[in-house]
Amino acid sequence: MAERDPHAGTPAAALLELLEERVRGVSGYCEHLHRNELPRLSADIARLRTEFAALNARFTAVLAHQHRAEEPDTTTTDHLSHYEITHQLRSFVEQDLRRAATAFLAPGVSYSDRAQLIGRCAAALFEHAEIDRAAIEEIFRSDSIDTAQLEYDIMQRAAEIRQAATDLGHDYRWDFTCEPGTPLDAGTQEPWGVCDPDQPAAFVVVPAYYVSRRLLLKQQVVTSEDPDHLGT
Repeated sequence: MAERDPHAGTPAAALLELLEERVRGVSGYCEHLHRNELPRLSADIARLRTEFAALNARFTAVLAHQHRAEEPDTTTTDHLSHYEITHQLRSFVEQDLRRAATAFLAPGVSYSDRAQLIGRCAAALFEHAEIDRAAIEEIFRSDSIDTAQLEYDIMQRAAEIRQAATDLGHDYRWDFTCEPGTPLDAGTQEPWGVCDPDQPAAFVVVPAYYVSRRLLLKQQVVTSEDPDHLGT
């Protein structure tokens, strides 16, 4: 049975008055939001921005303190802001590029092959004076999936990290120098993920980060008993 319209038979003038009343109610609510809620929300947003800036400063200080404990000869006050760059770079490679590799590669790809793709991406994004867009397009070339957005996202994020480092005004460089088959240099390198630190170096995944010739971030390197087989 069809539901009966509660306003059936109501004169048009009465319906118009009812509609106008509802419009006034909505308008009044909008006015309330504009006068009361929006200023409060704006104040909350400003407060959160202030709190975020304070937390970010504390986080950068913690990173610097941790690095000073590990590398007491490589820190000066002028370089503190670069520790946020080291965190961004490492997180970008370990998280963003890892996710990109997972999305692109077929299931079951070996750990070393996945790491190799991540390392190739990192080199294309950070090894040269500018991002090597052609290399990124070649790395993610596919006939089966559309990788345009994936490529754009990682190049955009890499550009932001590069610009943030440049804006700090110091000489800096990302170092991918690595001799396959040589032992890891504990002073400048560490193993990538679960790689065995006692095996020879194969290739770099995360570059070292130097600022004014000071090492602020060690390389992360894939190791292998057969580095020639894994080398790029």
